Amino acid sequence: MKIYKIAQGSNAQVYHASATNDDFKILNSLRRGCQSDIAQGYGQGPGFFIWTTEQGATNHIESGFVEEKGKYPIFVTLNINLNPQEWDLDYEGNYAIAVKFIVDNLPLINKIPDGEAMVDGKVILTSKMQYSPYKINDKDYSSIGVNYGSRSYGMPVGLETIGTAGIEEGKFAGSIMDSVQKRYPEIVQKFENDIFDDILSKRKTVALKYVGKKPLIPSKIEMWVNHQWVDVTNKNPDIPKDEISKNNSELLESKDSDITQNVSFNLKSFFKSS
Repeated sequence: MKIYKIAQGSNAQVYHASATNDDFKILNSLRRGCQSDIAQGYGQGPGFFIWTTEQGATNHIESGFVEEKGKYPIFVTLNINLNPQEWDLDYEGNYAIAVKFIVDNLPLINKIPDGEAMVDGKVILTSKMQYSPYKINDKDYSSIGVNYGSRSYGMPVGLETIGTAGIEEGKFAGSIMDSVQKRYPEIVQKFENDIFDDILSKRKTVALKYVGKKPLIPSKIEMWVNHQWVDVTNKNPDIPKDEISKNNSELLESKDSDITQNVSFNLKSFFKSS
């Protein structure tokens, strides 16, 4: 879903979180430029995913996702031009925003012909989507019931805005929002305008997806080694690999340990001091 209101030439500093192994393959790739065709988005389509605030990227690192990527967490800073033709919302990172829009506009979405939205090659029956409140252990919950193909899925409502939606939620939200974009572009435009007003005026934490063709060159790349952030924009850290690899591996495998608590503290202290 494209962003309309951001003026051509508006600049912003954004952030990306990743990790690399001892071969520094991902690090070297980032140095050459962040490309939109590498990450496939797990159903949301290809793109390079970023956060609009340092805290958003920090939370992503602290969530433990880097365990799947490598031993060394990476923090990338980019100075970008917010060209509205090159940026989409990331529906996994912005799930709560998207699902609220879906709930608020469900009567209109029900009028979208079945088949304009699809997930995993299966038709979403938009005409039969419905909001369903329910209770579990006297606590109130709600979801949006979605039938697709011969299956059904409950899109959870009320999740926090950042860091709570998974790949599955992102796929459904993205497909439904894209179908709304095609049918009711003026409604989606107002929705996006409000979001990006917040980004530019309040520096609100939002996840975006770069879909442009030209690689984005980072202004700074830092890597977490030996319990500190090291500037690796232009060269690999000169460290004993056997010792540092062990330290980083233990750090990432023990999210609830004192080491990881120290990581969170150091991340936040680092941002305050930089």
